[in-house]
Amino acid sequence: MTKRPDFTGWRAALANPTAIGYGLPVHEDQPQHGYYRMKRDGLFVPVAIYPDGDGLVVEVDDHDVKADRQSYVWTACCRYPVSENTWKAVMAGGDWPDLDATVLSSLAGHNLGIDPAERLKDQVDSALHGVDAYKTIVDDDQQARAQSLRSRLLELSREADKAREGEKKPHLEAGKAVDRKWKPIVDGAASGANAIRAAMTAYENEKLAARRKIEAEAAAAARSPGLAPEPEPVETRVRGGYGRAAAVRTRLVVEEVTYPVDLFNWLRPLLPEVDALLVKLAQKALDEGAHAPPGITLKEVADVR
Repeated sequence: MTKRPDFTGWRAALANPTAIGYGLPVHEDQPQHGYYRMKRDGLFVPVAIYPDGDGLVVEVDDHDVKADRQSYVWTACCRYPVSENTWKAVMAGGDWPDLDATVLSSLAGHNLGIDPAERLKDQVDSALHGVDAYKTIVDDDQQARAQSLRSRLLELSREADKAREGEKKPHLEAGKAVDRKWKPIVDGAASGANAIRAAMTAYENEKLAARRKIEAEAAAAARSPGLAPEPEPVETRVRGGYGRAAAVRTRLVVEEVTYPVDLFNWLRPLLPEVDALLVKLAQKALDEGAHAPPGITLKEVADVR
């Protein structure tokens, strides 16, 4: 006599899938009666588990699974319970309600013999045709289908990027060999030139300081600093006996911020990116666990990963 199905575990899993394996224990050798699905070749296929006499029947896509494979099927499907109506609809030839139609079309066929880049481009183009359907999400079913398409696009992106890296690797290795040959020469010459530039800059700063000191003393001696002309920028050239000349000019550099608030008030109307920078820094502090800083407003948002 066939036992009656015990749907207790399946119903609990269907009501709270996130508890599977935690509050709802899963044992490899104890398949639970009910309706499920499992992945095969990247797509879900329907699974049914029910008693038969003293034994157990496990069906995958309407095909019985041998006893020695039942535990494998159970561990593959246990985290994916589905309703009986959904299982019946798929068994009758329908699609999974949370699977975008363009995902199916992009997975259909393997395009054997086609260049991998062309194959992936065709699959991406096919999947991209479905993006417009999710410009606005209005219910949970559409949200689930949107995630299926998003997952497929991310999968294709990873596959294409892996292929790109593989194709590029020999060229990178060749480039690294070229760098190992030439970079020490390039860097050595540049390092020496930079050391000389630093010494030349220090010398020009000494000359500039001496010149400004003489100008200040002359203005003070004339007792008319208000009438003294503004110091003119120094610009000259240093010519060596070989190669191009070096240009020498002066410029003002910020040495220290003494009144940050005054600086902020002056910069803010001139540079819109000041506010953007503050938002970025405040967000960084929040993301790193700091308490909300003063002077900001917060809002709670969902973040899909």
